[in-house]
Amino acid sequence: MSNFNADQLDAVLALAGLRHRPAVNQIELHPYCTSVDLCRRCADRGVVLTAYSCLGHGAGAAGLALLDHPVVAAIAARRGLTPAQVLVRFHVDRGVAAIFKSVTPARIASNLDACDATCRLAADDVAALLALDVGWRFCAAARVPSVCSNS
Repeated sequence: MSNFNADQLDAVLALAGLRHRPAVNQIELHPYCTSVDLCRRCADRGVVLTAYSCLGHGAGAAGLALLDHPVVAAIAARRGLTPAQVLVRFHVDRGVAAIFKSVTPARIASNLDACDATCRLAADDVAALLALDVGWRFCAAARVPSVCSNS
């Protein structure tokens, strides 16, 4: 599935005669749009959540790119990581598969390094990143508050 919100997910899973359960729901997911309830529902129902735009792209909420956000930078400095590694690890620690991209092989390798268990974020780091949620979608065509909201 792609871009299904929590209610749509439940509706599909409740279909009588469903031969194949959805295995994955791919959504835009990052600290500006954390979709806490959807993450919880997917986990509870055995559906893997996959995040696209997990590093953001361009100016985000209040014109500030995720990679340049002071909270992300502070966590990166404390943990000895790059801002991109912090954002990748944010998803890994939440149990979400993250799809990130770069045209630079060295950056791709660096981002993958964030999957190493030694990069685990502290609970207060994850909480600080979750607190950045303002319901912002980088993909303008999909700016749907019900998908981003924590309710």
